[in-house]
Amino acid sequence: MSRSGSTTLKLSLKGMPETSGLYEVWLFDGKTTMIPVGVLTNGGGAVELPVPSSISLSRFSVVDVSLQRVGQAEHGQSMLRGRLQD
Repeated sequence: MSRSGSTTLKLSLKGMPETSGLYEVWLFDGKTTMIPVGVLTNGGGAVELPVPSSISLSRFSVVDVSLQRVGQAEHGQSMLRGRLQD
């Protein structure tokens, strides 16, 4: 969603397992490159995350939610993955 020149990624999650870590939201080009865009501290509910204007959503059109250990910088275990929708 775009509002006054800024883009927001809206996610609604249900039924995610409880974790001692966290869930990280990534934008993925479907090939090799993933960009982290935000963190979820619980397994459910809705969240809105700002997307930097430097990121092309036509190139990074896949959203990935991964299970991460606290302090883990690299991509963790993918739990959900899907294409962006307007």
